[in-house]
Amino acid sequence: KDMLKYCSEKKKDFMFMSLYMWELDEEGKEIPDEMKRLIWQLAFRFFRKVRLFTVSRGHVVLIFPKKQNPDYEKGIQKMLDTFFPLYEKFGYDYKIVIGESVDEISLSGEGIDYIASIHRTMPECSVHRVIPEDIHTFHRYEYVLSELADIYKKHDPDDPRVLVYCQPVKNVETGNFDTAEALMRLQLDETGIVFPDQFIPLADEEEYIHALTEIILHKTCREIRRLKDEGFRVCRVSVNV
Repeated sequence: KDMLKYCSEKKKDFMFMSLYMWELDEEGKEIPDEMKRLIWQLAFRFFRKVRLFTVSRGHVVLIFPKKQNPDYEKGIQKMLDTFFPLYEKFGYDYKIVIGESVDEISLSGEGIDYIASIHRTMPECSVHRVIPEDIHTFHRYEYVLSELADIYKKHDPDDPRVLVYCQPVKNVETGNFDTAEALMRLQLDETGIVFPDQFIPLADEEEYIHALTEIILHKTCREIRRLKDEGFRVCRVSVNV
């Protein structure tokens, strides 16, 4: 973070390459020494003034200044061409992100969070070149995360930001809709409806998920009571926990 902030403050444009291997990002695991040595060798072979950082057990980021590397695109391609056979050898799934400095993110100290937000939506074993839309997606991610933190903090079982829809399921034997599946959505001021694939992984990673589970159980039970009071026959409503 200090390195990114320093470069931005000094108006030194830089490029970064991020390598993330989720299988190694667990307790007791790390990048094999042979792979570490190869990554170091490649970084210093293809780039000048390069800095290499181990962010976590399975996450490595290299940073190099654009000015000292006018042929950086060739270096990036050589790096990739040399890395791909390593995947065949070691067999770890990977995500590679390539981008350049964004002052507003570097100065705020959010560089690693920015890269992680891109990792989250990438398919395994793929390379992503950063585009302007990624910055918008990151700000949305940060906003949703802040709202999840607030939902967790308030721990209100009736929090209006958490919506629960009961999707009816038809019983083919009776022809009636007597079971349902409870579906969760977030309704946020700045984004409108947010779907589960956009917030459940965040809630899970930050351990806010249990509060959401309590809310959906509470609201589902309340909805079952309302349906019964209105004369509907409800056999079962399933809830993902």
